[in-house]
Amino acid sequence: NCFCKKDWMPYKVNGAKRDVPNGGCYYPFSMPSVQIRANRTCYRKNDAVLVLDEDSEKDAFLMKAFPPNTKLWLGLQYKGDHWTWPGGYSAGFTNWAPGQPNYEAGNCAYMQLYPGSKSAWFTDDCYSDHYYMCQAKPCDSTKYCPAE
Repeated sequence: NCFCKKDWMPYKVNGAKRDVPNGGCYYPFSMPSVQIRANRTCYRKNDAVLVLDEDSEKDAFLMKAFPPNTKLWLGLQYKGDHWTWPGGYSAGFTNWAPGQPNYEAGNCAYMQLYPGSKSAWFTDDCYSDHYYMCQAKPCDSTKYCPAE
């Protein structure tokens, strides 16, 4: 039996049973931050990471959490010679805007939300301020979630 903590948004994938957040739990922040601070905040909040945009279905879920014209940090960073998500694995799904990634702009990636449920990824300096969302595993018998 898994669940999301209060105020966290459940994400259900692949025909999950009612109220089972098998795609994780998500917490949107309404105040922008630089990426490193956003990462730390996520870690302190339920051992979470900055959001991973892994497929078009999740892309649509993320767009519902913020209004159009929002810039939303992703957990994606350029390290060495490739883009990686938290945990060190490579990005399979990508949604780069034309002309992106632009390595001169920075080593961090954000998602630009547009009207009409559209989005694209851009690179930016990791010290720019953007909105962000944390992603955590659901609470269950193997993942304890303390009260805040």
